[in-house]
Amino acid sequence: MSEKVNELMTTNLTQIAERVNLTLEVYTNLTYQIYQDEELNQNIKWFMYGDENQSVAAYNQINKRLKQYNTADSGVRCISVVCTNGNSVIYDFETDSFFNNLWRDYSDLRKTKPYIDAIDQPGMVIVPTIIFYEDNQKKEYFHIAKRVFDFNHLEEGSIATIIISIDSKILNEICNSEENENLDYGINFIMDEEQTIISYPDMDFSGTKKDENLSISDFTKTTGYMSKKEIAVNSYEDKVTGWTFYNVYDKHYMLKDVTNAQKLYMTVGILALITTILAIMMLIRQMNDSVCQIVSGIKIIQEGNLDVKIEVKYHDEI
Repeated sequence: MSEKVNELMTTNLTQIAERVNLTLEVYTNLTYQIYQDEELNQNIKWFMYGDENQSVAAYNQINKRLKQYNTADSGVRCISVVCTNGNSVIYDFETDSFFNNLWRDYSDLRKTKPYIDAIDQPGMVIVPTIIFYEDNQKKEYFHIAKRVFDFNHLEEGSIATIIISIDSKILNEICNSEENENLDYGINFIMDEEQTIISYPDMDFSGTKKDENLSISDFTKTTGYMSKKEIAVNSYEDKVTGWTFYNVYDKHYMLKDVTNAQKLYMTVGILALITTILAIMMLIRQMNDSVCQIVSGIKIIQEGNLDVKIEVKYHDEI
């Protein structure tokens, strides 16, 4: 039965991975839209190479253009254009501001992980969860980065990098939906190849790295989930993202219905066996009494008393 439960959990992880990929596709499509935006591309070049007036005008146009990619309720926090010369343009959808944005504590976005990871990549890069602190509150965002090129001078390399920052809660809502809201008995989470936590029910662990000396079950217990329970672990590696999806569940809880059913069947079986034995004993006793009466009558007849009557009180095979 445990094998069947594990198969079910692995199938569920596969479905979660598929939903995550569909969600990521929305963001990658948005990234490609921005990447192919010729107006934005032209303004990036003016922002980098134009005179002071052209640069200021281009900066304002890029801000307006980014704002037009309104992503209300999609989980996108901000869109950043990081130029190769170190200048950046960032529009933050949460604060509705160009200046009060997610990256305001970073003086040079070229030193951030999304920019660095995308440098040598021709395609799009998904960057694991990064932790930010705003007003003493911890927040977690993962990122999608893509280099932008001057389409007329591809040989010169990229001119900027687009970075889209997305709330990690989006992934957690997929992994632990309302259908799986009882986290005391089972959780789902995501880790990348470097064992960085992409998504976890307790968001405080998102963006951190798992201790390589801890097994998945030990790690889960150290985070406060199912710490005193016998747990089982299932995993599914997604080839698209390279992420591993994990499911950890309480064995006793998941198998309790089966265990209760087995106990019920066993109890019913024992009661049926006892009832059968008692019925057989009663039948044998009745048959024995009838046989004894017949044998006693035969003895009387053998002694010459032919008037004897043998009364049998039971209507059975005898």
